Amino acid sequence: FGNQYANLYFTRLVQLRGKIAARLDAEGYPVRRVSSLLEAAQHPDEQLVIFGTLYKDMKAKHTVLKEFSDEKWNPAPKIEASYVSDGDSLLAEDETGRVALQVAPALLASLVTGVVAGMCGVLDALSGVFTVSEALFLSVPDSVPRALSGPETDCY
Repeated sequence: FGNQYANLYFTRLVQLRGKIAARLDAEGYPVRRVSSLLEAAQHPDEQLVIFGTLYKDMKAKHTVLKEFSDEKWNPAPKIEASYVSDGDSLLAEDETGRVALQVAPALLASLVTGVVAGMCGVLDALSGVFTVSEALFLSVPDSVPRALSGPETDCY
């Protein structure tokens, strides 16, 4: 398990969740925020803001396990220009669990796995799907100019 990304995703979520919440505070966002996806389940059919790391399940993307579970003598998979398809789905994950997200198709096509987001929407009590009405992402921070250090002359 040493090569799993779970620790990286968890650390990023913990660090960025507070920054997204601070941005919501600065904008005066009036919707109830929950601290975890598990807490969101206690407020079904209410307008909420949840935080999580996104996981995009891409049906057209090849997986090694699927290829091995199929017949052993299949030809090599065809390489596509894009693995985005209509069958893709999106999940949000935090330290307490996962929830399926329903988002606009244009937003779904533009997202990738590993993005930390704050999402406003409603959790359907029957299906357990969180319908996202608005998503909030952090932008890349401004770079800090730094002086280059090293030899005064090019050594090559």
